[in-house]
Amino acid sequence: MQCNSNFTTELNVPEQRDGERLYIVDSLEAIIYSRGKAPDFAVDFEINFGGMQVYSPIDVLNHELINIELFCEGQPKLKLQGECIKKDASNNTIIKFKQMELEQRIKLTKIIQMESIKIIASTEQFRYPQISA
Repeated sequence: MQCNSNFTTELNVPEQRDGERLYIVDSLEAIIYSRGKAPDFAVDFEINFGGMQVYSPIDVLNHELINIELFCEGQPKLKLQGECIKKDASNNTIIKFKQMELEQRIKLTKIIQMESIKIIASTEQFRYPQISA
């Protein structure tokens, strides 16, 4: 039996986004909890399966572990854990989600699908305006 010398037990894969980020329209809210601080509410953000980019100021530090709760109309609350991997001078914050369980990933899939449908529906209104007789 031969052994492949290129095989390693660790994955040395460069960090990549887990899908395109979806810009959120008002119907999804995130509450971000960091250690010992008041929770921050975020409604202006992009999200995908790997994490989120928040465009409103939140009180977190680089490499700080945080808890996130996502609220979406018609869906149960989703609790996730993450880490602030980048915060810039203009208060944009990138949060990387920690490994999700299957149930969390399914809930996030449903939320992203619902948001995508809402975005497509709102875009279609502008593309095909109603004409009354």
